[in-house]
Amino acid sequence: MHSVAWRLLLSFLTVIMLGVGVVAYVANQAATSGFQAYVASGGRMYVARTAQSLADYYARVGSWNGVDLVLPALARQADDRLVLADPSGSVIADTGGDWVGRSVAELNLDAPTPIYLGQQQVGELYVLLASPARGPGAGNGPAGMGRGMGAGRRAGDTLATAVVQPPEQSFLDSINRAVWLGALGASVLAVALSLLLTRQLTRPLRALAVGARRLAAGDLTYRVPTTAKDEIGEVAEAFNAMATNLERGEQLRRNLLADVAHELNTPLTVIEGTADGMLDGVLPISAEQLEIIREEAGLLSRLVADLRDLSLAEAGQLKLDRQPQDLGDVVAQAVRGFEPLADQRGLRLEISLPAEAPLVEADAVRLAQAVGNLVSNAVRHTPSGGRVSVRVQPDPTRADQALIVVSDTGEGIASDDLPYVFDRFYRADKSRSRRSGGSGLGLAIAKQIVEAHGGRIWAESRVGQGSTFYIALPVLRGALPVE
Repeated sequence: MHSVAWRLLLSFLTVIMLGVGVVAYVANQAATSGFQAYVASGGRMYVARTAQSLADYYARVGSWNGVDLVLPALARQADDRLVLADPSGSVIADTGGDWVGRSVAELNLDAPTPIYLGQQQVGELYVLLASPARGPGAGNGPAGMGRGMGAGRRAGDTLATAVVQPPEQSFLDSINRAVWLGALGASVLAVALSLLLTRQLTRPLRALAVGARRLAAGDLTYRVPTTAKDEIGEVAEAFNAMATNLERGEQLRRNLLADVAHELNTPLTVIEGTADGMLDGVLPISAEQLEIIREEAGLLSRLVADLRDLSLAEAGQLKLDRQPQDLGDVVAQAVRGFEPLADQRGLRLEISLPAEAPLVEADAVRLAQAVGNLVSNAVRHTPSGGRVSVRVQPDPTRADQALIVVSDTGEGIASDDLPYVFDRFYRADKSRSRRSGGSGLGLAIAKQIVEAHGGRIWAESRVGQGSTFYIALPVLRGALPVE
């Protein structure tokens, strides 16, 4: 009873039953009152026609002589009892045959229909209808009969009860039965549709629950099947996206362990082997051998420093000494350190700065580190004879930002790899070593530093044509425009 399916089903059933019940009740009441009004209207017309027929009879004969023979023919049904009295209230004719000569007051008859000939009242008509609703002894009239029906003060009460005779009541009952049977059929159909709808709504939820349990058990390859385009379908797609990210994160974690183990093992092996060789006398103790040890130790230091910086940045604990900085000076300082490496690899390293660069509020060291990581990445992936260019320019989409653009003519990045280049430990070419391809931390660190400065970083690339990396940074108010 605590499941969503049961709650949905009970909610549907409650709304359906309440709605169908209200509609059926209103339809029943409307049909009953409408039919009773229709029958009552017919009853009034029946009484009026009977009174008019008696008035015509009196006009032809000039008296009520012989009216007892005519009166039964005017009754609409055999159970109707017509009573004709003179203006003084004495019964002249009675289809029942036993009230002639008696007073209407004695018989307790009321609500008469007066009969006029011109302006003269010549009699009173009382119509007594058998009333199944009242039964024997009901009302003010004789046993088994309803009240008098005419234009008097109690006529409305009579028409609402006694007018509905067994045939009309049977017809009314059939209408009401049809209404309630229709309501019952609609309820059954609605319940069936509710079960179907509840099943359709809860099926993807159950699939999500299965998927969540599979993920919790460590099966990161499981995906929830979904074809729906509604909100539940969006949840399923979000779940699958989450599972994909978790799977990719787990793969990156495994790659991290393998990469870190490999990157630590290689320099440590070189250091250990060189030291053992010198101690055993196999290698001479020389500056050249000591330089090898120093280089490998430097690789270890840089790897540890990169891991530390990335960990601090992702935890939001990277300390920034933000001061107003000339963006051109920061970029020039970052690029200048790569000029010897570019010359060694046979590359042209170009820098284009505006005459008056904008001011940004930044940590000069950290921002230079981010730009340097981009330049280092470009230099490593550009073959000899290529070109790496760095420029500062206005952001064409936003006047309050400046762009740092680092582009190269290198090998480019495949479209499948481009969305992940800023992920930690990600390298598009898995065969690259740290010396040639880096550890996969530089771009991730650059992204964290740029975002910590309130900026954005992204990349565009085509395989075989090179790559372009963009850094967008907010400029200070009153900063000099970039020309």
